[in-house]
Amino acid sequence: SARATARQIHAGGQSAVAGRSTDARLLVVRPAGRADDSAYCSGLVARLDALLETLRNASPEGGAVRYAYSGVHAITGQSAHTLDGELTTITAAATVLSFGLLWLTFRRVRLVVLCAAPLVLSLAGVLVMARCLFNPVSFLAVGFGGIVVGLGIDVGIHLTNRLLRTDRRGAEAVRQALA
Repeated sequence: SARATARQIHAGGQSAVAGRSTDARLLVVRPAGRADDSAYCSGLVARLDALLETLRNASPEGGAVRYAYSGVHAITGQSAHTLDGELTTITAAATVLSFGLLWLTFRRVRLVVLCAAPLVLSLAGVLVMARCLFNPVSFLAVGFGGIVVGLGIDVGIHLTNRLLRTDRRGAEAVRQALA
């Protein structure tokens, strides 16, 4: 019942108010966590989904039971879930395309690795710094990773091309390319 749901949610450290009408039930939840904490909001939405699915399965109406969320916490949780999947897909596609661009440019594995190493290290550094400064990491902070990739790929390609065009070998070639 809605009251049992409210008791379960309240027992979990959150307050809730349940209302009844003849054909609809309203459950109002006041989350304890911050609305800008995407990890908390995602967990809250997942816990509510599990609880509401349990109620749906126990209901005689079964599949006729519908539920939806509103409010800042719900929007943050659902957006974080969606963006997490999209960021994973976009990151994988960008990585494949970046390495494809490097391969088309240099056609040698050693040069691709030479060009990609500073890019990967700087991207890892930016994400670690974002984790230290903005905990939990926001989507805005992750967006800076795209800037680093965009700048890093350009710098890597230009420096590797300059290194290939030098007439010297070894450390002297690196000094000339960086000059």
